[in-house]
Amino acid sequence: SGGNWENLTDENIVEITVFTVTDNSPVTLTSSGFSIDVREFTIKITGRLKADPGIERTLQETIRVRNDRLS
Repeated sequence: SGGNWENLTDENIVEITVFTVTDNSPVTLTSSGFSIDVREFTIKITGRLKADPGIERTLQETIRVRNDRLS
C-alpha cells in the first residue's frame, strides 16, 4: 500500500501466484586468515494467464550481492 510501485504485468492478463525472496546468506569463505561473508538471495516468481490457468511459468534465479563483508 502506498509508495511508488509500478506494475510489471497487466493484472487483467497475468496472475502472479508465487513471489518469494530467500536469504541464503551468509556463505563464509576463509583463506589466509581472512573471512569473507558472501550475501546471496534466491528470487522465485510464478505467474499464469487468467484466460487459461493451464499456462503457467516459473522463473527462479539466485543472485549474489556484490558488497561482501571482509573480516
